[in-house]
Amino acid sequence: SHSAIGGWKVEKALKLKTSSALFPHWTTTANIEPGTKLEFKCLIIKANGDKHWENGDNKKVDIPNSAAVQLESQWGSSKAKVNADAAPAAPAAAPAQAPAPQAAAQPTSAPAPSSGGGSARLNFRIKCETHSGENVHVCGSLPGLGNWDPKGALKLKTDKDNYPFWNGQMEVPLHLVKDCIRYKYVVFKDGNAGQRWEDSIADRTLKPEKKAKGVLAPDLDTFVDDGSFNKLQRGVTYVRDANERPATKMLAAAPAPPTPATTALAAPAPAAIPAGMQLVSMDQVRQWEARVVELEEECDSLRGRLQEAEVTVDSLNRDLEEERRQNEEIMQQMQFVEELLTRMKKMEEQVSTLEETKQVLVTRSESMSNLAEAMNTGPSQADSVTESIEKGLAGAKEILTSLDKKIPVAGR
Repeated sequence: SHSAIGGWKVEKALKLKTSSALFPHWTTTANIEPGTKLEFKCLIIKANGDKHWENGDNKKVDIPNSAAVQLESQWGSSKAKVNADAAPAAPAAAPAQAPAPQAAAQPTSAPAPSSGGGSARLNFRIKCETHSGENVHVCGSLPGLGNWDPKGALKLKTDKDNYPFWNGQMEVPLHLVKDCIRYKYVVFKDGNAGQRWEDSIADRTLKPEKKAKGVLAPDLDTFVDDGSFNKLQRGVTYVRDANERPATKMLAAAPAPPTPATTALAAPAPAAIPAGMQLVSMDQVRQWEARVVELEEECDSLRGRLQEAEVTVDSLNRDLEEERRQNEEIMQQMQFVEELLTRMKKMEEQVSTLEETKQVLVTRSESMSNLAEAMNTGPSQADSVTESIEKGLAGAKEILTSLDKKIPVAGR
């Protein structure tokens, strides 16, 4: 019912996201004013555009007056659970038995990094097929990326176990990132000749966490998997591991055993994690990478099977076309036979008529002959007429015999 989640317009609905670690849970974020009476439902939109709404009544919640609110719901249920986190409050007064912090308790080293300071460790990953003598680099808007000068681009590495995946790492001073990092991958040949840029896509970008959809945070390793060369495909994961990156020291060593209050001050504050992101271990990252390789192999296998199926379909289409052509020829022959049968029927009718005429003339001829003999006269004109009819019948029989030879006999 709120414009931030589409206002009941499917084309403006808020899309949820998941991952291998979160599935079957789907998440997203939205800015909704406190005190809002919210109604909503979830739906599944398939690749073909079909829409499947969850059953039941609308989910109804009242957004509390909190800095952050989490809504949890089950598919098909009309109930939604509201988890409200209180906004950051002012520091509570120290207990009576604990002394107030003195100036000496302030950090003696550099201050804790903020979203606009400190540095983030950025790890690049790209899939790129190369030829002998070619290498993949990252060139972009930071000094560590060459400031768009290919000569200063970050060179990525690969090996026989990881190819065609290329990886590289750099420290990003966040104070240099005003709005976002812009970059592209470029393939170099030996001697930096014949550069091949990503020319089919726009600049790739990465923003600090203080920006909308930011992915760079102080004291966090950001792993960016940009998918394939010259294609916009990305997956971003945050990793913080004390064994891989020491925590930032916040206070100098205290001469006396710390009290509970000073212990709380001495512990470094956890680095902020951008909304919608999670901390994972390097083992999980490696497991995901191995799973990605397995899925790519399965996709290659499916592509091979698809090509085989296409070859089979083409062969069947050719067979069907040949059968259709043969059927057309048979139909033409049947039509010719039907025409011959019609003509034979007509000629048989004509022959039958001639036979009847002949019989009548023969009868008359005999009568005339008898009459001539009685009158002692010669053969009359009837004899010549009878001979003419007999010749016509003989010709008709020859025609019928010829047609019988032309018409194919059944079973031959």
